[in-house]
Amino acid sequence: MVNSSDKFLERVWISVLATCALAAITWGQTPTLPKIEPKLLQADLQIARKALEEGHSGIYRYTPKPELDRAFDSANKKLTQPMDALEFLRVLAPVVAEIKCGHTSVRPPKQISESMNQTIALFPFGVAIADGKVVGWFQGRMEFGPRALGNRSIVVDPRRADMKDILNARIKKREPFRPFAPSILEERVGEYFEQTHPSPAMLMVYQVKAEKRSVIPAVTHVDGSGRLQTVSSTDNPLYHQLISDFEKLTGVPIVLNTSFNEDEPIVCNPQEAIECFQRTRMDSLFIGNYLVER
Repeated sequence: MVNSSDKFLERVWISVLATCALAAITWGQTPTLPKIEPKLLQADLQIARKALEEGHSGIYRYTPKPELDRAFDSANKKLTQPMDALEFLRVLAPVVAEIKCGHTSVRPPKQISESMNQTIALFPFGVAIADGKVVGWFQGRMEFGPRALGNRSIVVDPRRADMKDILNARIKKREPFRPFAPSILEERVGEYFEQTHPSPAMLMVYQVKAEKRSVIPAVTHVDGSGRLQTVSSTDNPLYHQLISDFEKLTGVPIVLNTSFNEDEPIVCNPQEAIECFQRTRMDSLFIGNYLVER
């Protein structure tokens, strides 16, 4: 049981993918992904492995060393051509899949190649959502008002028609006819909805364009509408970045956004977020730059 947010931050469970992303990420830059030379990528891979082994001394009690050796060797063999940070993280995905250490505590590597350090890399939230995970998203100050607007949210993939049922079975326990809401990049509203007026507080209901309803079935109501939230880079740059990163992976500038709670008021502080995560069947929890996974 976690007793305080300080202890949580000190003992956070974080995957090696998060380690690499934390080392590479640079907030606020334009999302340009320059190519990095194989030699530097191979060096970064070794740094990631060292960080994993130093951060969790008991890893080989859970993951046989030969299996992890094979996963890293396989990843290293793929680093023969220049690639950007997102491609590099995709190469790392099979390595992460081999890790069976349960709760791991890994600090970001202290040094990383200059090229990687200057490159925007996807934080694992975009990858987690695109992989169909149910993600708790706890960032900054709490919103004021009737809706969760990207600071105290549960965020999932809107492309999956079964995602409403998954959310209701695992967490929300709502009646099946009740819709879930889309959060969309403000600059892309006209591509998916008939109306384009900004709706930052998630209080407006617009019709989803007919040709887009099959693209985002989890947030399209039976009458073809959606109670959308428009997200601008000015009002909420971090949430805007999350949706932008998801779009880079999927081509869809929308996520399903529902309030971060179970059968209770919305979570207010890190302690409540952790308790809700522990009670429910969420897959991942992001608090600030920290990732918790089951």
